[in-house]
Amino acid sequence: MIRRNAAKINYALLPSTSSALLMEDLLVLDDNFNLEPCQRLEGKGSKLVDIGPASPIRQKFFLMLFCKSGRVQLKINLQDYELKGNDVLLCYPGIIVDSIAISGDAKVGLIAFANDKFFSNADADSSLQVLRRSLLSPSLLHLDEKRYSMLNTAYGMMRSFVSSDMFQYKKDGIHGALLVIASMLAQWIDQQNPETVQAVKSRDETLFVNFLSEVRDNCTRERKISYYADKFCISPKYFAKLIFNVSGRHASDWIRDYVIMEAKSMLRSGTYTVQQVSDAMGFPNSSFFGKYFKGSVGMSPRKYMIENA
Repeated sequence: MIRRNAAKINYALLPSTSSALLMEDLLVLDDNFNLEPCQRLEGKGSKLVDIGPASPIRQKFFLMLFCKSGRVQLKINLQDYELKGNDVLLCYPGIIVDSIAISGDAKVGLIAFANDKFFSNADADSSLQVLRRSLLSPSLLHLDEKRYSMLNTAYGMMRSFVSSDMFQYKKDGIHGALLVIASMLAQWIDQQNPETVQAVKSRDETLFVNFLSEVRDNCTRERKISYYADKFCISPKYFAKLIFNVSGRHASDWIRDYVIMEAKSMLRSGTYTVQQVSDAMGFPNSSFFGKYFKGSVGMSPRKYMIENA
């Protein structure tokens, strides 16, 4: 799982405590379970304190956030999420984080790692593929005490591997702990959403998941179906048909949604002008961007920015 050529985690995007453990520059474990309330966060009781980024950011790493008590509120991909006691939030790389707020009495932990290859090279019916398929959008799980305790035990085991200087096979131990956690989460996701979560069993479904991953990484530069079809050595016509058959939506719709989501987050931040957003999103000019945005949202970028300031 842990390789030198993986993307690095940007620590600045993660809240941090004195309990944080790092492995090389690819894995972060952190929690405030054993800290006194005054050490955990400025703020008291159930009052929420904003600890989010100054402007929306695209998260480049896999994140598991688990809440033992208190509250955590996040805005991800323009949707609101709230964690309370025994809740777990799973986020795949590529999401856009708008805001994070946490209560002063919250006890939370996180696992973040930068290598998406952890989910590759797995059997079609494996827990890794089930988990990967379920994380096309953030997934919020509400666990009972028994399940949360199992998760916490596996997390503690992983912390032991990372913190030990004498453990010879540290990477194998961490990888094993992640597999244990993945198998539990996949099982619980499947039980919580049996009508929507299925194992990835076909080449077409696997290709669809990989397509969305490519769109997340490249939508600010590439909006043509032919670009993504070339990635998988498939003709654009066949590729478009395949994506529609698997998902019930056109490939162009998926690409547009990711482009618009990214543009909305930048416009809402108050940090960028319409021209700067247009440039960042790879449009030839702001006029072309304005037509593209209005055709999807129903209003101009400038109007959207003003109404959501």
